[in-house]
Amino acid sequence: MNKKSKEEFYLDIAKTVSQRSTCMNIKTGCVIVNREFDTIVSIGYNSAPIGCDDCEDNGECNVLKYNDSGCCIGTSSIANALIFMPSYEKYCDIFIYSENMHTNKEIYFKPTFEQIKMLLNGSIFRVHISHPEANYISFTTDELYYDAINDMVVA
Repeated sequence: MNKKSKEEFYLDIAKTVSQRSTCMNIKTGCVIVNREFDTIVSIGYNSAPIGCDDCEDNGECNVLKYNDSGCCIGTSSIANALIFMPSYEKYCDIFIYSENMHTNKEIYFKPTFEQIKMLLNGSIFRVHISHPEANYISFTTDELYYDAINDMVVA
């Protein structure tokens, strides 16, 4: 039996974490791992803020229920993991898994520019994102940041 790579191992855990998501469209889970000691320091999944009704409880998408802007009231898995990560943790990696709830299939869901800035401020070094065709794709946080800036300049 072949041993899973570290990336596959942590993405499997991120997939399990995503099952706690309360979003009715996309379930996303992530795991933050200390690079030096190879230990999990935080997890996160997308859900409504603590104390707020979530989509599953309401039986309908909160984006449609509470506003016309298309703005989700939920907190992203990345934000949740960073919020609960101990402040002394530095130079960590994050592993992100996403799944479309309508097809129940894994999807490639790259972090938004706001999330990339949060990852930089949270001392996240490398980002590993599940990908249905490539298993996963890895970037340094700096690569994601400069790619996003270049995309904005071109657009």
